[in-house]
Amino acid sequence: KGRDGVVHSGMALQLSLSVRIVEAACKTKLHVPFMDLVSIAAETGYDAVCMRASAGGVQTPLEELRRIRETVEAHGLHVSMVTADFDVPLNNVDGPNSLRNIGPSLDVAGSLGCDLIRVCLKNDADIPHAREAAKQAADRCVRLAHQCHTSSVFEQVDQILANLDAIGQPNFGLIY
Repeated sequence: KGRDGVVHSGMALQLSLSVRIVEAACKTKLHVPFMDLVSIAAETGYDAVCMRASAGGVQTPLEELRRIRETVEAHGLHVSMVTADFDVPLNNVDGPNSLRNIGPSLDVAGSLGCDLIRVCLKNDADIPHAREAAKQAADRCVRLAHQCHTSSVFEQVDQILANLDAIGQPNFGLIY
C-alpha cells in the first residue's frame, strides 16, 4: 500500500509522448521529423513515444520500422502504443477495417517492440471482428485498445461496458 492507502502494482508511471503533437491536420504526415521528436522526448524526461502511422505504420516497410525501433531504443525510450493505420485516428468508416485483418498491425507492433495497438470500432457489427482480432493479438502477447471516443461504440459509459463485455477478451481494453 502506498501512503494514500491504495494498493499499487509496483510499476512506476511512465510518460509517453504522442506523435500526434507534431502530426499534420490530415493525420498522414508530420510537421517535425520523427527523429527530432524522439530526441526531444528523451531530452525532456519521457520514457516512451506513442507511435502513429504518420511516423510509421502498415504502409512502412518492416525493415524501416526496425530502424525506427533501434533509434527509439538508442535514445533510451520504447514505443508505448501503435496506431498502425491512418483510418483509426481519422475515425472514419474504414477505421474498423484493420480488425478484419489484424496481422499487418501486429507486424508493426512487433517490429517496434510494442505490445499495445489502438483500434477503431464504429458499430455493433465490428464487435465480432474485434473479438477475433483480440484473440489473434493474444497469440502474440499484444493488447488492443479503443479510445473513449465520439462516433464510436465506446462513447457512453453503459455502451462501453456492454461492448467490452461483448468482446470478452482480457487483452482488449479502453483508453480514456
